[in-house]
Formats: sequence, structure tokens, C-alpha cells
Amino acid sequence: KKHQKKQRKFKPKEYKEKEESDEESKVPEFPLKLFMWDFKQCDPKKCSGVKLRKFNLVKNFSKKSSFQGIVLTPTSKIKVNMADREIVQERGVCVIDCSWAKFSELDLNHMHNSNQRALPYLIASNPINYGKAMKLSCAEAIAATLCLTGFREEAEQIMGKFKWGHTFFSMNEELLDAYDECSNHGEIEEAEKHFFAQQEGAELERLEKQKRMMMPDDSSSDEEDEEERRKFDEKLRMLAEQKEKEEQKEEEIEQYCCQVFQEQRIS
Repeated sequence: KKHQKKQRKFKPKEYKEKEESDEESKVPEFPLKLFMWDFKQCDPKKCSGVKLRKFNLVKNFSKKSSFQGIVLTPTSKIKVNMADREIVQERGVCVIDCSWAKFSELDLNHMHNSNQRALPYLIASNPINYGKAMKLSCAEAIAATLCLTGFREEAEQIMGKFKWGHTFFSMNEELLDAYDECSNHGEIEEAEKHFFAQQEGAELERLEKQKRMMMPDDSSSDEEDEEERRKFDEKLRMLAEQKEKEEQKEEEIEQYCCQVFQEQRIS
């Protein structure tokens, strides 16, 4: 009798497990083809591309293989745009999985692909490069490409695999909305310029407000006035130096990208 009771308890459990496995088998396959060239520079435990591969959303791609889909690389002069939608839908997207700190060490001359694209200005939300411009992870780069080509739901599905994934959309909401209205590369660049102009205006307004707040009142002494002005001038000088360094760094990256691009064209 005891044995029979155990069997009666066990049967519903077997049925439940079978039901769950049937449910899992009904999960639809991801509708787009996603690949990555893995240069083995990243920590596998932190790499978003490796995590997507575990979910069977991304497949490894041989560096010597030919690929006719969209290849994401900062060396390209063309930005991802809505005109690339058909290529993404039919042939897919491939991302270069490497460390940003070691990108200059990569040999990209073997990349014989006519559909190389760069991403427009976006802010990273991943834990490693949080808040940094253009330092996107593999997952963010893929999601950005899908958003720019009209596959927003698929992009959200990709980022839904990460706890911080929703932050990518909230941080870049204004930019993604602006790019969503663009239909080609030229319009994407115009949207970028407009955003930069807005940011520059906001920065100037912030500095003016800071200047007004730091201006001494009439009751202060001449010595206090001079000290306040000196502190303010020092802050402005530091900000100017910081901006100059950032511009120099951007110029160096651009020169390197142009050099690699020229070498690829020659080869």
C-alpha cells in the first residue's frame, strides 16, 4: 500500500515535467541571424556576446569566412541606417567581439565585406563602460543596429537577457527617437550634428549659470572678489584642458580608423 501511494504521488509530477518540457519546445527561434567574430580579448564571464551565444541568439563566425550581412566596425564611414533593413533581415548582423582597449591591435585586413557599418553616437549602459560614449558592448551594438533598422522588439529581446538591459534604451531614448525618423546615412549624420549642437548649448548654459552663481555679491570685499574670480577662472581652464584632451583623443581614433580603412581598400 505504501508503495502504491508513492506511485500515485509520482505520476502527477512526471506529467508536470513533461508539460513544462513541451512548453519550452514551443519557444520560437530568434527571427534574425546574429554572428560575432571572437578575438578572445574579453573576459568570458563579463562578455555580453558570450552570454548571447549561451542563449543561442548569437553564433561564432570564422574570421576568414566571407559574410555578406552587416558587419559592425568603427572604421566604417557609413552609419547603420534604415536603408540596411533588408540586409539585416535576409543576411543578418555580425559584431566584432574584442576589448576596446586593444582594438588598435586587431588585424582587420582579412575582412572582405562590402556592408561594413559604424554606429552613430550612443551611450553605453553596460557595467564596464557605463556612461561612456560609443563604448558599447556586443549586445548593445547588436541591439542598436536592430533599433536603427526597425527591429525594436527584437532589440528589446536581446537586451532582456541582461539585468541592466533596459537602461540602454532609457539612456539613449532621445537619440534613438531621433534616429528612428531617419531613412538614410545622411539623415543619421544630421541627427547627430543636431544632438551635438543641443548638448553644446546646454553646456554653455550650464557654465553661464555656474558663473552667475559664483559671482560675488556687493557686500563682499575686493580680496574676496578676486579670490572668487581666480577660482572660477581655474575651473574654466581645467574644463577647457579636459575638452581639448578629449578632442585630441577623438582625432587620434579617427586618424587610426581612416588609416585602417585605407589599408583595407588597398588590400
